[in-house]
This record gives sequence, structure tokens and C-alpha cells, in this order.
Amino acid sequence: MSAGLAAVRDTSIAQAEEEREEERRDLIKRTIAKGVTNDEFDLFMATAARTGLDPFARQIYAVTRYDKRENRKVMSIQVSIDGFRLIAARTGDYQGQTMIEWCGDDKVWTDVWLDNDRPPMAARVGVRRAGFVEPLYGIARWKSYAQRGKDGNVTPMWRNMPDVMLGKCAESQALRRAFPNELGGLYTTDEMAQASADMIAVGDYEEQPRQLSAVQADVRADNPERYDAAAEAMEKERADAEHWYRGQVAVLDKLMATGKQLKAADPQTDEERDAHVGEVAALYEELEAWIRLYAADYRGLNTKAGTPTRSKVATRLKHAADACGIPLSEMKTMITEAAEAIEEDNGSENE
Repeated sequence: MSAGLAAVRDTSIAQAEEEREEERRDLIKRTIAKGVTNDEFDLFMATAARTGLDPFARQIYAVTRYDKRENRKVMSIQVSIDGFRLIAARTGDYQGQTMIEWCGDDKVWTDVWLDNDRPPMAARVGVRRAGFVEPLYGIARWKSYAQRGKDGNVTPMWRNMPDVMLGKCAESQALRRAFPNELGGLYTTDEMAQASADMIAVGDYEEQPRQLSAVQADVRADNPERYDAAAEAMEKERADAEHWYRGQVAVLDKLMATGKQLKAADPQTDEERDAHVGEVAALYEELEAWIRLYAADYRGLNTKAGTPTRSKVATRLKHAADACGIPLSEMKTMITEAAEAIEEDNGSENE
């Protein structure tokens, strides 16, 4: 084979590998990391590469949750218990662990939980690491970790397999204690599932997984300029979106307040009903006028860090649309058509 043909072959192979990697990234973003921003996705992929965990093997996850304090969705990176075990094994210092034990109210530890009528109150397990005389233990209490739904009841997984779920939480604690450098700041899905909406609102729960203290520091150390540039770009997008929203908030609040008032109204006489119909028609005109002017700006908030601002705008528009009897699907159509018209006009002007 000539040097020229070899070079062509090598280029083709490189291009094919690059295309496969791009397809892999797109697949992860559509499925495993669905709903995250571009910067959050880059952070997730960098963390996966740094830890050597495979998203397709369900070893690492990108999880989004709503943060009431910041009024937006935030991403946390969580690792499965299999991912924890793999990271520990790769260190070469992992030397196994003790049997998982459980105890009830009597505080007597047992290596098998046979009570089908009640869950264990705690689970514990010790991880052995080279250089340590004693195992490093993790203890998980039922009260701290059992996941409950909005109705206050324990979720089916925790109700049907309480010993298994609590044991995994204890094991992840022990592994993180034994390997703090490799697992510091990482949390398993089982550990994080117990957090309620109130805890998220306070921020104590939400801050820990987002910080990823040791891992994020490692990711930044690989390429601090790119990491800082991504963080700065995200903050700029948030600031730009919020600045635009502040310029619209007076009009949007008026639309929402009027919508709520008309929705709650209960006209009794013919005169009151006629007046009510007129007020609804006027609100519709105001809403339609706003959409004609700002639909493209609103739709642009659906990307990256502008998403939380978009949700605040959407809430106000929905109240106005609801009072006018406009279904959500129809309002979305109105916004889409208006945005396309605005973008088409802008394109014509640029030409």
C-alpha cells in the first residue's frame, strides 16, 4: 500500500471514529442526560471521563431537579453503587468489605433481615483498604434515607426491598470514607433519592451534589481556561435572560393579575356578563400583542441558562391565556407562529 493510500485510510478511520463519538454524545444527551444545558452536559461528560465511568452501563447519571430557591432546574451528577465499586477497585487498594448488617429497634445487629412486617432501622458495612488496620464503616439509618413520595408514604422500591436499599446507602458511605480522594463529592442515586422538595428549597441537599468538590476541582485542573470560560458563559446567559425579563415583568405581571381576576369573577347580571366578555376580549388583545412582539425572545429563553427565566414568563402567560379560554396547545402554536414570523422578518432585513 502506498503512503498516499495509507494516509487516506488513516484519515477515513479518524473521521469515522469522530463521527461515532459525536453520535455517542448525541445519544447520551437525548437519553441519559436529557434536559441539561450544553455547559452542564460538557461538565457531565468531563466528569464521566475523569472518573472512567460509562453512562451507557448506568454507572453515572445526570439528574435534573427543580430548585425552588433559584426557581430553576439544576443538574446533579450521581453515580450508581456499581460505579462506586468500580472506582474503588481501580485504586488497587480496595480489599473487600464486611458483610452488610441490619438492626431494628432492639439495636441487635444481624447479617440477614427476615422481618417482612417492618423495615430495618439501620444498616452498616465496613470497607477494607490497604494500609488500614480496621475496616472503615458506613451506617445508614432508615429515618435518614427512606424515600417517601408526596403523599408521605414510602415509595414501592423502599417498601418492597428496605434491607437492600438501606444496605446500598451504607455501602456507598463506607466506600466514600475509605476512598475520599476518588469519591469525595460523589453521591449515589440511592443516597440522594430521600431528599424532599423542602430540603431542595433550603439548599442543604442541593448544594452538595452540584458542588462535586473534589471531582469538579479535578475536572477544572485538566483545562481551567475552558472550564472557567464555560462557567462564565453560563452566568452571562443567566444575567442576559434575567435582564430581559426585568424589562418585561411589569407587563407580564399585569397580564397575570388580570387573568386571575377574570378567572375568579362570577358575573351575575347581563350587564356584568357583557362587561366581563369585554374585559376578556381586551386581555386577549394584550396577550396577542405581547406574543407578536416578543415571541422570538421568549422562545430563545428555552436554551441554556435562560430556561429558568422562561418558566417565570410561561407562568404569567398561562394565567392570561387560561382566563381567555386559550388552551395551552393553542398558545404554544401562537408563540411558534409569531416567533417564526419575527425571525423571518429579521432575516429579510439582514439580507
